[in-house]
Amino acid sequence: MPQPHWPAFEWEALRVMTGYGLMLATLGSIDSLLTSLVADNITRTQHACFLRARLRCNGRSP
Repeated sequence: MPQPHWPAFEWEALRVMTGYGLMLATLGSIDSLLTSLVADNITRTQHACFLRARLRCNGRSP
């Protein structure tokens, strides 16, 4: 039976994967926000505000 071992690791590969991961996370966030805006327009409702923006939507200052 073969012995388990760690795969070869290159720091350059980690740097490239991190860049692609951040790009995908950013695009996923933008897609989610745009999808919620489309759903709001279709249903004629307003999406929920978050954190400080929520307080401003409710008429209170942070």
